[in-house]
Amino acid sequence: MKYSLSIKKLLIGFTALITAITTGVSTYVICSEIHRNNIKREVTSNLEEIMKQQEDRLGISYDHKPKMKFKVPNDSSWVFAYYTSENDTIHFNSETLSYDKDSLVDSYINWLELYVKDYRLVLEHELGHFYYDQFLEKQVITKEEILNKKNDINLTRLVSEGIAEYFERTYSREEDNFTNDEWPNDINNLEEEETIRVIYSGGYHLVKPIIDKYGLNGIHHLIINPPKMENLQNLPSYQQQVLQYLMLKEKKLDP
Repeated sequence: MKYSLSIKKLLIGFTALITAITTGVSTYVICSEIHRNNIKREVTSNLEEIMKQQEDRLGISYDHKPKMKFKVPNDSSWVFAYYTSENDTIHFNSETLSYDKDSLVDSYINWLELYVKDYRLVLEHELGHFYYDQFLEKQVITKEEILNKKNDINLTRLVSEGIAEYFERTYSREEDNFTNDEWPNDINNLEEEETIRVIYSGGYHLVKPIIDKYGLNGIHHLIINPPKMENLQNLPSYQQQVLQYLMLKEKKLDP
């Protein structure tokens, strides 16, 4: 009799556990959909104004708006967003994004994530990639053609991510916290965390003085002329070469 009672208690406890898990999963699915719709509303309703502010702030000009998607594949769940040039689309990982007036539902979804970032900062960054791609299309040149000439994808990424970081940080006002002493001897043999810092913060450090001084001309020159393999061991020298080139070019254009 006692044995049967114990089995019954176990079954009741197991049923309660399954019910709690099912309820939790259902709650997450419903809240996640609400949160994704909230992020979609924030992005789409503010996109044109944010692009206009970038045009005024950076002296650039957009021809059209990017497409938007608000979910990423499971193998990309660690990123906040990414841009695909073949279809002009920014893909947002909505669960990792927040906005100024988060609801309780949004806060619940964000609480379950390890890292969360304001959608505005993410959008500012991804629009930098969108502009980079738009400029290449106007030049009738592809990233692959640039890469074939330069032979190293990480050197091209330094410029691509550096420009995107510049778009973001001119809004966020985050300072340049990278130094020339941090440049590695070999950018291709680093731990993942160190690679991310070099590509993003290092890229920003590389392009910042060039764009600060020469604006749109600096952006366009960097896109077409990223560092070459021979610049790998001395990226500060590459930076100075670009500054020198643009200074001489500007003087020649002066009446």
